Amino acid sequence: MKVKQCLVGLTAAAVFAAQSASANPVDTSPVVLTDSEMDFITAGAIEVKVLAGAAALGEITLTATRTDAITESSETLELGFAIGSGYACCGPETYTDVIADGNADGDIVIVNRRNIEVRTPVSSREQGFVVVGSMDVPEGATAKQIRRMTKELRREMHRFARKHRRIHRLEFRRTLRQARRELRAQL
Repeated sequence: MKVKQCLVGLTAAAVFAAQSASANPVDTSPVVLTDSEMDFITAGAIEVKVLAGAAALGEITLTATRTDAITESSETLELGFAIGSGYACCGPETYTDVIADGNADGDIVIVNRRNIEVRTPVSSREQGFVVVGSMDVPEGATAKQIRRMTKELRREMHRFARKHRRIHRLEFRRTLRQARRELRAQL
């Protein structure tokens, strides 16, 4: 019953909108959106997300996390990359967790994920990343053209991920150095 009521309401709203559009000209100039309006807009057909956490138990412990995500679009393809790192140290129990995921819309979609975790008796370190690529195939493309497009997409994904992994690694090292300085100041 709710579905029918909702459809009737939408139909009435569409009829009203059509009537008011014919009576009043529509303003097509750009509009600044509020934060709540921005929550309902997607700026493309690609999504990447990452979560990172770190915990350590003990008297003197050190934890650090960092996450980065970026998307890039061109006329022919869309790329997304998300990476997270977590580090926990110096306690009898340490724990890190990084979750990276992504998806895209397109005719050719490739999603690569990787998590690397290193645990020792007193520390835990984890890094996870996802790289997503999407490309639309033109109408009437041959199998050979599609294979070539897929190869190009993989090459661009690799280039994109390598560049942003390097930036993240440098920034995470900076974060760790700062956390170590703060720990030394407490001692």
